[in-house]
Order: sequence, then structure tokens, then C-alpha cells
Amino acid sequence: MWAGQDYANEVCPARRPWGRAITSAPGPRTAPAGDTGRRREVAAMLALLVTLVLALLGARGAVAQCPSPAELRPSNGTRLCALLYADDSPYYEQCCAGDVLEVLPGADLPYLPSGWAGRASSLVVGTRCELTVWSRRAKEGKSRRFGAGAVPRLQEVRKGLFGDWNDAIRALYCTCK
Repeated sequence: MWAGQDYANEVCPARRPWGRAITSAPGPRTAPAGDTGRRREVAAMLALLVTLVLALLGARGAVAQCPSPAELRPSNGTRLCALLYADDSPYYEQCCAGDVLEVLPGADLPYLPSGWAGRASSLVVGTRCELTVWSRRAKEGKSRRFGAGAVPRLQEVRKGLFGDWNDAIRALYCTCK
């Protein structure tokens, strides 16, 4: 026996000398008669609520998901070189949202249209196309080439040592084969 064991047993009689507490296992839990119907109703309502929330979140993500490069066709059916989007999101399935700038094949824009300089946050380049962008107007500053594919978050594309391409595109040139 150690010196403080008598004191520990007096103060905490539910403790054994080796330090483990004595616990009793709880008996089986039974619901009062008639309570099972209420539990089923609550469980059904909870399942319905979860289903509705997941459906709403799924529908929202599906609307803003980036299109594939093969889907780049405007309403008149001609081919597009690229699409630039104004909004992005931390969630990839919600990127490529907001205002859209449609870039036709062969577009040479040393100055982007009004309101688009430094605004693009996501982009999609069409199949067999290449988009070259510049960080300054009149095709000056840093440049970057994007091949066919989607870039849902331009902030993940490095521009130099400390920068990124989010809201940095000020000029572009797009070609398709």
C-alpha cells in the first residue's frame, strides 16, 4: 500500500487501489409504450429534411460546374475558343459562375471589354484551342498560355513568385486549330 491510498479510498470509495473506477453497466434501454411511433415520425422527418438539403446543394453545384471544353458552343451553334467567368468558389463544383465573357477563335484583345480587365476568376479553353493571357493591358507584363481544359480557380495558378492569375487577366489572344 502506498501512503495516500487510504485517503484516496476514503475520499473516493468508488475507486479501487489500482486507480480504475468501479462502474456498473447500464441496463437495457426500453422506450415507453407508444413512444416508438413518435420516434419513427421524427426519424422520417429528419430523413426527409436531409434529402431536401442534399438535393438543394446538389442542384446548386450542378448549375455552376465548369463546362467541358467540348461543350463550348454559344446559342447560335458556332465554336467558342474560351469562356472567362467572373466568380469562383472554394468548392470546385461551384466554380465557373457569374458573368461570362465569350471569346471567339482568333480573338486578339490587347484591351479587354469594359468591366472585364482584372475580373476573370475561372476559365475554360475549348478543344484544340490555346488561350494566351497577359497581366497588363496592351499585352505587357507577365504572360501565360492555357491549353484545352478548365481552370476552375485561377488563384491556384501561380504568376511569378508571389502572385496568382485570379483577377489578373488584362489582355488575351485565343487561337484554335
